[in-house]
Amino acid sequence: MITREDILLFSGRYSQVDSYNKHVVRQVWTDDVIRGIHLISGSHKLDESISGTIKRFEKFTPLGLEISPIDVENLESFIQDKNNIFAFSKACEHYLDGPEDILQGDIHPSRIILVAMVLDESIDVTFSRFKRFASVLDLSLPGEEVDDWNLNFTI
Repeated sequence: MITREDILLFSGRYSQVDSYNKHVVRQVWTDDVIRGIHLISGSHKLDESISGTIKRFEKFTPLGLEISPIDVENLESFIQDKNNIFAFSKACEHYLDGPEDILQGDIHPSRIILVAMVLDESIDVTFSRFKRFASVLDLSLPGEEVDDWNLNFTI
């Protein structure tokens, strides 16, 4: 059976409730391959485990939907720490509206420094956070270590 929550998984943008206390889909995404960003976004939207979100998506595999190989344990640990939502959201917020709100591609050192300052953690800790999830989010990080950045100041 398809539920309202299943439909929310496929909404790129949605409002939690309208004036009639119903979910409103604002935009539908049309990706045919489910990646880490979709699982994180769906799990966050529905406040459920990554495994639960995968099961929801699996209902649609007969329609041609593919679920890419995912490190489920790593993604489960991602959603358990709410600071990860903040760190990896494009707008530096504790909320995701859809998969497009999650960072992708090249990450500049300034982003890591900003997140470290806001989360009140060392840059090394924040950089380790980014390294841990870089592969599941398809991120390209600035070097292997913070020392590679050649900073001309002390943080």
